[in-house]
Amino acid sequence: MGVRGYVTIAFFAYFLFLLAGLPAQKVVDWGIPKTNELSFSAVEGTVWNGHADRLLVEKRPVEALAWRFRPQALLFGEIAFNFAFGKSDSWAGGGRIGWGPLHWDTFFLEGVQGRVTLDQLRGLIPDLPEGILARIQWQLERVLLSQTQLVFLNGAVMLHDLTMVTPMKLFLGDFKIQAQTVDHKLMAQIQDVSFEGKNDTILAVRLEFKMDEQGRYNLNGEITPRDKNDEHKLSNILKNIGKPIANGGVRVNLNGKWPGWKGI
Repeated sequence: MGVRGYVTIAFFAYFLFLLAGLPAQKVVDWGIPKTNELSFSAVEGTVWNGHADRLLVEKRPVEALAWRFRPQALLFGEIAFNFAFGKSDSWAGGGRIGWGPLHWDTFFLEGVQGRVTLDQLRGLIPDLPEGILARIQWQLERVLLSQTQLVFLNGAVMLHDLTMVTPMKLFLGDFKIQAQTVDHKLMAQIQDVSFEGKNDTILAVRLEFKMDEQGRYNLNGEITPRDKNDEHKLSNILKNIGKPIANGGVRVNLNGKWPGWKGI
């Protein structure tokens, strides 16, 4: 590498570290307009290492957000940060976020883990059904987003203590959703956790979800009472979900279009 190359690298590094030292509040004021969808308060620290005591997303509080620059990512030509959010036992998480130099309109999330309750997601997710409670835990290995459009996804979501509260209170158990993108389609396997050695669910669930670039989806599979004694009390619920089959369960085959889907 010639002198010009070293000078270019040195200038880039100087500029980057100068930028990283900017006060975080100034960057928020300049570059992130306050809207109903996203706003920060009590921002302290620098772009390199800082935190906000309160973050509002769609007017829903996230409580806190902290970040730290990852200088080692520069070795791979990326700008990346570790981040963590939330303070409570029910609403918290973290991971890595970054951008690559070849596609600045695309950012990635890696190693993202977190937890939240279903009630805390109401208002953020459209048409979330009422009368259902659950604790949600997620582990996303990698997500790529380009201008709010999903490009790639690989990860899992756990629904713990899924419970119906209307029309009657009914504990359903724990379920796992394993999701990924394949050939520009979002695909997911939805199962009860009996395959992981647990048997406290009252439903055997084997569902497959597929959604294309236009947001057209299909949910297909079977839901079956695990115990014959539960068939009667579950029959009124299951008959509204799918077509009855011989084993007391139902065959599910639902089609529709996800509102506002941006594509893959």
